[in-house]
Amino acid sequence: MPRCSELLKKQIIELQGKAIQSDQQLQTGNIKEVIKLLEGEARVVESIRRYAKVPGAFKGVLAPYLHAHVPIEIAGQGSYLSLFFKDWNDDCRKFRSKFEALIKERAEAALELSVSDIEALVPRDASVPGRMTGYWLVYECIDGVNYYYGLFPHGRGRADDVAYRLQIEEAKAQLHGE
Repeated sequence: MPRCSELLKKQIIELQGKAIQSDQQLQTGNIKEVIKLLEGEARVVESIRRYAKVPGAFKGVLAPYLHAHVPIEIAGQGSYLSLFFKDWNDDCRKFRSKFEALIKERAEAALELSVSDIEALVPRDASVPGRMTGYWLVYECIDGVNYYYGLFPHGRGRADDVAYRLQIEEAKAQLHGE
Protein backbone atom coordinates (compact mmCIF):
# COMPACT_ATOMS: atom_id res chain seq x y z
CA MET A 1 0.00 0.00 0.00
CA PRO A 2 1.45 3.36 -1.01
CA ARG A 3 2.51 5.88 1.64
CA CYS A 4 1.29 3.75 4.55
CA SER A 5 3.16 3.62 7.83
CA GLU A 6 4.50 0.38 9.27
CA LEU A 7 2.06 0.91 12.15
CA LEU A 8 -0.92 0.84 9.77
CA LYS A 9 0.39 -2.26 7.98
CA LYS A 10 0.83 -4.06 11.32
CA GLN A 11 -2.64 -3.00 12.47
CA ILE A 12 -4.19 -4.47 9.32
CA ILE A 13 -2.34 -7.77 9.83
CA GLU A 14 -3.46 -7.89 13.49
CA LEU A 15 -7.10 -7.30 12.51
CA GLN A 16 -6.88 -10.05 9.89
CA GLY A 17 -5.53 -12.40 12.56
CA LYS A 18 -8.30 -11.40 14.96
CA ALA A 19 -10.89 -12.20 12.30
CA ILE A 20 -9.41 -15.65 11.73
CA GLN A 21 -9.17 -16.48 15.46
CA SER A 22 -12.71 -15.43 16.34
CA ASP A 23 -16.19 -15.63 14.92
CA GLN A 24 -16.22 -11.85 14.55
CA GLN A 25 -16.95 -10.70 11.02
CA LEU A 26 -14.25 -8.12 10.24
CA GLN A 27 -14.07 -6.57 6.80
CA THR A 28 -10.36 -5.64 6.72
CA GLY A 29 -10.49 -5.22 2.94
CA ASN A 30 -12.54 -2.08 3.57
CA ILE A 31 -9.38 -0.32 4.80
CA LYS A 32 -7.82 -0.59 1.35
CA GLU A 33 -11.13 0.37 -0.27
CA VAL A 34 -11.34 3.58 1.81
CA ILE A 35 -7.74 4.41 0.87
CA LYS A 36 -8.65 3.90 -2.79
CA LEU A 37 -11.63 6.23 -2.28
CA LEU A 38 -9.38 8.88 -0.68
CA GLU A 39 -6.90 8.51 -3.53
CA GLY A 40 -9.68 9.22 -6.02
CA GLU A 41 -9.58 5.81 -7.70
CA ALA A 42 -12.60 5.04 -9.84
CA ARG A 43 -12.90 1.36 -8.89
CA VAL A 44 -14.12 1.32 -5.30
CA VAL A 45 -16.65 -1.11 -3.85
CA GLU A 46 -20.05 0.63 -4.03
CA SER A 47 -20.95 -0.06 -0.39
CA ILE A 48 -17.78 1.81 0.67
CA ARG A 49 -18.85 4.86 -1.34
CA ARG A 50 -22.23 4.72 0.43
CA TYR A 51 -21.20 3.55 3.92
CA ALA A 52 -17.85 5.25 4.62
CA LYS A 53 -18.41 8.64 6.17
CA VAL A 54 -17.04 11.79 4.59
CA PRO A 55 -13.43 12.44 5.63
CA GLY A 56 -12.92 15.24 8.08
CA ALA A 57 -10.35 17.19 10.03
CA PHE A 58 -9.76 16.54 13.70
CA LYS A 59 -10.07 19.30 16.28
CA GLY A 60 -8.20 19.49 19.55
CA VAL A 61 -5.36 17.10 20.37
CA LEU A 62 -5.54 15.27 17.03
CA ALA A 63 -5.43 18.42 14.87
CA PRO A 64 -4.18 18.95 12.16
CA TYR A 65 -4.62 15.34 11.10
CA LEU A 66 -7.48 14.12 8.91
CA HIS A 67 -9.59 11.01 9.34
CA ALA A 68 -11.91 8.85 7.32
CA HIS A 69 -14.36 6.43 8.90
CA VAL A 70 -13.73 2.80 7.98
CA PRO A 71 -16.56 0.28 8.42
CA ILE A 72 -14.69 -2.81 9.60
CA GLU A 73 -17.26 -4.43 11.87
CA ILE A 74 -20.16 -4.62 9.44
CA ALA A 75 -22.30 -7.19 11.21
CA GLY A 76 -22.31 -8.62 14.70
CA GLN A 77 -22.90 -7.53 18.25
CA GLY A 78 -20.41 -4.64 18.22
CA SER A 79 -21.05 -3.32 14.74
CA TYR A 80 -22.25 0.06 13.53
CA LEU A 81 -25.42 -1.56 12.23
CA SER A 82 -26.18 -3.14 15.60
CA LEU A 83 -26.27 0.34 17.14
CA PHE A 84 -29.31 1.17 15.00
CA PHE A 85 -31.31 -1.59 16.68
CA LYS A 86 -31.24 0.37 19.93
CA ASP A 87 -33.89 3.00 20.73
CA TRP A 88 -31.60 6.05 20.92
CA ASN A 89 -33.13 8.51 18.50
CA ASP A 90 -35.37 8.98 15.45
CA ASP A 91 -32.69 7.67 13.06
CA CYS A 92 -32.68 4.41 15.02
CA ARG A 93 -36.46 4.13 15.11
CA LYS A 94 -36.75 4.84 11.35
CA PHE A 95 -34.07 2.25 10.61
CA ARG A 96 -35.81 -0.40 12.73
CA SER A 97 -39.14 0.28 11.03
CA LYS A 98 -37.58 -0.03 7.55
CA PHE A 99 -35.73 -3.16 8.66
CA GLU A 100 -38.92 -4.85 9.86
CA ALA A 101 -40.66 -3.99 6.57
CA LEU A 102 -37.73 -5.41 4.57
CA ILE A 103 -37.78 -8.66 6.58
CA LYS A 104 -41.51 -9.05 5.91
CA GLU A 105 -41.11 -8.27 2.19
CA ARG A 106 -38.24 -10.75 1.78
CA ALA A 107 -40.06 -13.48 3.72
CA GLU A 108 -43.21 -13.09 1.62
CA ALA A 109 -41.16 -13.31 -1.59
CA ALA A 110 -38.98 -16.14 -0.21
CA LEU A 111 -35.84 -14.09 -0.90
CA GLU A 112 -32.59 -14.03 1.08
CA LEU A 113 -31.54 -11.00 3.10
CA SER A 114 -27.92 -9.84 2.88
CA VAL A 115 -25.84 -7.45 4.97
CA SER A 116 -25.72 -5.06 2.00
CA ASP A 117 -29.55 -5.00 1.94
CA ILE A 118 -29.48 -3.91 5.58
CA GLU A 119 -26.66 -1.39 5.01
CA ALA A 120 -28.74 0.28 2.30
CA LEU A 121 -31.37 1.16 4.93
CA VAL A 122 -28.94 3.30 6.95
CA PRO A 123 -29.12 6.94 5.84
CA ARG A 124 -25.68 8.32 4.95
CA ASP A 125 -26.03 11.16 7.45
CA ALA A 126 -27.56 9.07 10.25
CA SER A 127 -25.98 9.13 13.66
CA VAL A 128 -26.24 7.46 17.00
CA PRO A 129 -24.99 8.98 20.24
CA GLY A 130 -22.02 7.80 22.25
CA ARG A 131 -18.93 5.94 21.22
CA MET A 132 -19.12 4.40 17.78
CA THR A 133 -17.60 1.02 17.04
CA GLY A 134 -16.09 2.16 13.78
CA TYR A 135 -12.49 3.03 13.15
CA TRP A 136 -10.68 6.18 12.10
CA LEU A 137 -8.10 5.90 9.34
CA VAL A 138 -5.80 8.76 10.33
CA TYR A 139 -3.87 10.46 7.58
CA GLU A 140 -2.35 13.74 6.49
CA CYS A 141 -2.28 15.49 3.14
CA ILE A 142 1.07 17.15 2.39
CA ASP A 143 1.42 18.99 -0.92
CA GLY A 144 -1.57 17.12 -2.32
CA VAL A 145 -0.25 13.68 -1.31
CA ASN A 146 -1.96 11.53 1.35
CA TYR A 147 0.13 9.77 3.99
CA TYR A 148 -1.68 7.11 6.04
CA TYR A 149 -0.50 6.74 9.64
CA GLY A 150 -2.82 4.43 11.57
CA LEU A 151 -6.20 2.93 12.31
CA PHE A 152 -7.85 3.69 15.65
CA PRO A 153 -11.22 2.90 17.23
CA HIS A 154 -13.33 5.95 18.00
CA GLY A 155 -11.91 7.45 21.17
CA ARG A 156 -13.67 8.06 24.45
CA GLY A 157 -12.08 11.43 25.06
CA ARG A 158 -8.86 13.28 25.65
CA ALA A 159 -6.93 10.36 27.18
CA ASP A 160 -7.52 8.20 24.10
CA ASP A 161 -6.73 11.12 21.80
CA VAL A 162 -3.40 11.79 23.54
CA ALA A 163 -2.42 8.11 23.26
CA TYR A 164 -3.42 8.10 19.58
CA ARG A 165 -1.47 11.31 18.93
CA LEU A 166 1.74 9.74 20.29
CA GLN A 167 1.33 6.71 18.02
CA ILE A 168 0.50 8.92 15.01
CA GLU A 169 3.58 11.10 15.58
CA GLU A 170 5.81 8.03 15.81
CA ALA A 171 4.27 6.51 12.66
CA LYS A 172 4.70 9.83 10.84
CA ALA A 173 8.36 10.13 11.83
CA GLN A 174 9.00 6.55 10.67
CA LEU A 175 7.20 7.02 7.37
CA HIS A 176 8.95 10.28 6.55
CA GLY A 177 12.35 9.10 7.84
CA GLU A 178 12.55 11.77 10.53
